[in-house]
Amino acid sequence: MELVNVNSKRFEIVTGYNDGGEIKYQAPIGVAIKADDEDSYKVSIWSLSPQAFYLVRNQSGSGNYTLYSRRQIVGTEELYLNPVGYGSVSDEMKTHLEIRLRFPKGVVYMSLFPKP
Repeated sequence: MELVNVNSKRFEIVTGYNDGGEIKYQAPIGVAIKADDEDSYKVSIWSLSPQAFYLVRNQSGSGNYTLYSRRQIVGTEELYLNPVGYGSVSDEMKTHLEIRLRFPKGVVYMSLFPKP
């Protein structure tokens, strides 16, 4: 069992329908956890598998993210492998990050605001 850092924040992941920047018919399907000392979010989507995914901000600084299925630590460096989706923050949606999965093909939304 992996312990969660007490300085981590939890962000809800939901499905739903984007209607002009508002997500309608929200249904929770997972959670993303971000520790203060980590650069990535550890993502758990309950219906896929017990496997963790890693959401990492792209180095371009454009507000885009990539979702990976593997993280490997080599010495002091973290390597993220096997991209399985990508995410972005749109100008119209102010509350969620849109994550597009390659398989199963679909869209989920991660809240930009942590749960208390």
